[in-house]
Amino acid sequence: PKLASDLARRPALMDSMLEPSFRAPVSSDKPGAREAKLREHLQRADGFEGQLNAARRFHREEAFRIGYQLLRGAIGAAEAGVAYADLADACVAALADACEKDVLSRFPGAIGKWAVCALGKFGGRELTASSDLDLMLIYEPESDTAASLAPRFVQRLIAALSAPTEEGTLYEVDMQLRPSGRAGPVAVRFSSFDSYYRGDAWTWVFMALTRLRPVTGDESLRHRIVDSARRSLQAKSAAPGITEHVARMGPAMAR
Repeated sequence: PKLASDLARRPALMDSMLEPSFRAPVSSDKPGAREAKLREHLQRADGFEGQLNAARRFHREEAFRIGYQLLRGAIGAAEAGVAYADLADACVAALADACEKDVLSRFPGAIGKWAVCALGKFGGRELTASSDLDLMLIYEPESDTAASLAPRFVQRLIAALSAPTEEGTLYEVDMQLRPSGRAGPVAVRFSSFDSYYRGDAWTWVFMALTRLRPVTGDESLRHRIVDSARRSLQAKSAAPGITEHVARMGPAMAR
C-alpha cells in the first residue's frame, strides 16, 4: 500500500523504474555509492532549498527501488534494512555538510569538531520504509562560538531531514536517546558524553548505547566516541546485577 500511495502521489517515480540500476539487487551496490550520487545532486542544486528538494527526490527514488525489490522477493527484510540504513546514512552525511555551510554563512565563528551518530534501529542498520531516525550530535568546541553554533547546526539538520518542502519530507527525527533525554542539550559536548556514561545511568541507557554508530563528521572524533562507548559498556558489564537488569528488560518491553 505504501508503494502504491507513493507512486500515486509522485508519478515521476515511473521514470526511475526505467533506469538499468533499478532492478540491480541493492545488496550489490558499492559502499558509499549512494552518498556520492546524492552529493552530486546537491552540488547541482540551486541554493539550500534546492538541495533539500534534491535530497527528497533522490531519497524517494532509492526508497522506492528498495521497497520494490523487497515486495518482489529479490531481497529479504534484513537486506532491505541495511539498504534503508545506507540510504539514511547518505542523506544524513550529505545534508549535515550542507547545513554546516548554511549555518556558518549566516553566523560568524566555528562549530569545532562534530560527529552525527545513529542510535536505535538506525544504528543497528535495521530500518524499514517508515522508520524514524534516532540521532545524536556530539561536538568538541574549539572556540567560544561553538556553544551557540552547535545547537543551531543541530536544529538546522533536524529541519533539513524532517521539514516538509514542495518535494515532501525525508524522515521523522528523534533525539531523545541523547544523554539526559529531552532535558539535555540537543548538541552534546564530547566531555559530557564521556562523563555521562561513566556515571550511574539506567541500564536501558547502556543498552541503547550498544547501537551507537557514528555516521558522519570528524574522523578522529568518531573514533574517540566509539572508544568511549566501548569503555563505558565494558565497565557497566561488570556491574553487580547487570545480567538480571537486562533480563528484566525483555518482558518489560513486551508489556
